[in-house]
Amino acid sequence: MKELARTFSRRITGHTVAATLKGGWLTLLAYALFAATPLLAQAPAEDDAGLRNRALELCKQGNQAKALPLLEKVAAVRPTDTVVLESLGDALLKEGRTEEAKAKFMDAIVAEPYLRTSWVGLQQWAKATRATLEQPKIELPASVNAEGDGKINIKIDPKSLDKKNGDQVWMAYAKTRSLWRTEKFKKEFPNATTYRHTLAEEVDALQSVAESVMAARNEKKHHKIDPALLTLVELHNQGLLEPYVLFARSDEGIVKDYLAYRDAHPDKLRLYLLNWVISTAEGNQ
Repeated sequence: MKELARTFSRRITGHTVAATLKGGWLTLLAYALFAATPLLAQAPAEDDAGLRNRALELCKQGNQAKALPLLEKVAAVRPTDTVVLESLGDALLKEGRTEEAKAKFMDAIVAEPYLRTSWVGLQQWAKATRATLEQPKIELPASVNAEGDGKINIKIDPKSLDKKNGDQVWMAYAKTRSLWRTEKFKKEFPNATTYRHTLAEEVDALQSVAESVMAARNEKKHHKIDPALLTLVELHNQGLLEPYVLFARSDEGIVKDYLAYRDAHPDKLRLYLLNWVISTAEGNQ
């Protein structure tokens, strides 16, 4: 024991342990056991998957107070996890933190808008705060389809061609989409093997309508323009045609463009939800 005492100097608070080989194998064994003790005492860190499961379990148990800090940690490393975002929003809502809850519910929609469950939280928030959720009402009277022989078929509802309301501008929509079908898609997407309806095409077509409406207004050709057209012009002026199309007018082709747009412009998607989808008694939020 005296030999061991001579060959070791121990210090507990972050200092070193010194050993010599004079004590032979017994000394080395004692040193190894001493060095390993702090490591054995340390519990393995919980990974984010384990933290996620624990947080969601606490939510199921109704323990929002304990779940909240865990959910916030998980959301920080999993910003597109809709289940976590919905649970976090729900926990915040139950704690009376309505504005923070709304933000998390919007984040869930931005993360994945094409899942019905992504909208559940915001719907619950709207009910709790007496708000309403509704997409802008813009009926498109024109459609463009390709026939079996490759010819482009443009259909326009005759009722939508009321010159007094400026509805004839929808011809610009049909012409623009026809151009994409025949020429522009191949130029914009040279590596694509087949045509698909893209976000770029739909926005370009709607933009052509908005610009036609603005030109008609400047020339004072119409005294009473269709409110749907005025809505379209406002979306265009605010730079929110893309979010409108992605949230309100998406189809199988347009959906494929969502992730790239979301990653580049999440702020615009949130702004669209805030200014155009969510309405409260006090006005648009």
